Amino acid sequence: MRRSPKRGKRLVALLASLVGGCAVPYGGTPVPPSPSATSYPLPYDGSYQGHVYALGARGGACPKRGYGVAEVGDSVLTLAYKPDLVFAAPIDPATGRIVQQVGNVSLQGRIERDYLDVTVADGPCFTWYLLHYVWNHSARS
Repeated sequence: MRRSPKRGKRLVALLASLVGGCAVPYGGTPVPPSPSATSYPLPYDGSYQGHVYALGARGGACPKRGYGVAEVGDSVLTLAYKPDLVFAAPIDPATGRIVQQVGNVSLQGRIERDYLDVTVADGPCFTWYLLHYVWNHSARS
């Protein structure tokens, strides 16, 4: 079976346009892809565990005193405060300060050295988290 010359020219033009889009113009130098906005591991990334203190628990729905766990990944604190409220609070990379407001519930705190110190105010509830750094799951060896 013989192909028509028009079809062959169209195929060559299509291939040239596809290849041409990837080529570097004459005299140009290839530009490497820009680096990712995130470099791993970030200074605060990891798991934190420790004590939770119910400082102003004046209601049955307030979190109780006990053991707490939090995760930090990509400089964002993930803290399960109540079953229906999980904070995802950004951390200021320069200061370690954390602030987030969700409705009438506010979270404030900071990470300093190997400690995460956070308070959550929620109406009659005032809860303090004092957690220590345990493990950086993002670290590469």
